[in-house]
Amino acid sequence: MKQTIRIKTFETNSSSYHTLSIYNSKEKPKQKEIVKGQDLVIDTSIAYKTIGYTDSYSYVAYNSYTKAQLVLRFIGRVIEEQLEDMIDSEEYSDEKGNWIWDKKNELEKSVFYRVPVVEAFVKAIKRYIGEDRYVTIQFTERSAPFIDYVYDESKSISEIFGVEESSLSNVDIMSEVFYNVIFNDEIEMCEECESNE
Repeated sequence: MKQTIRIKTFETNSSSYHTLSIYNSKEKPKQKEIVKGQDLVIDTSIAYKTIGYTDSYSYVAYNSYTKAQLVLRFIGRVIEEQLEDMIDSEEYSDEKGNWIWDKKNELEKSVFYRVPVVEAFVKAIKRYIGEDRYVTIQFTERSAPFIDYVYDESKSISEIFGVEESSLSNVDIMSEVFYNVIFNDEIEMCEECESNE
């Protein structure tokens, strides 16, 4: 059993929630890794735990697979915007200008892997697993961007990744950024949600 002994004490206000655990390190869930020479199938659902009796949660990613999941979750809104730019709305509208949602989804799925940030993501992964390997992003049942995603109301994605806004459409720049975030062992990512209830 893993044990930690705290010699000093700490104080917290009564509105905070804390989760305290003692666990055998063999029982700690191991985060999946991306493996060189193997195809990658990745989804965007994460197994987070809520804090207290709220919808708040914190999820820390420190291995390549889970960091890649969070990269996708972080760029979801950018994917959605770039998808909209790739297809003229007239292609999925009826004669009255109403969108035909099934057609819109079908067209957007057909160009999904040509979206600049998705191309950059795939390029970063293939740089590690091999150019001849396949990268498949599993779609959810939702409409565009077809993955689970989150966003920060106070920071833009370009700020989070430390790039200019215009760089989000540059495959080479974003590929380098994604590669460094996903495969650098010294970088961890965290997704946190604080419930308002």
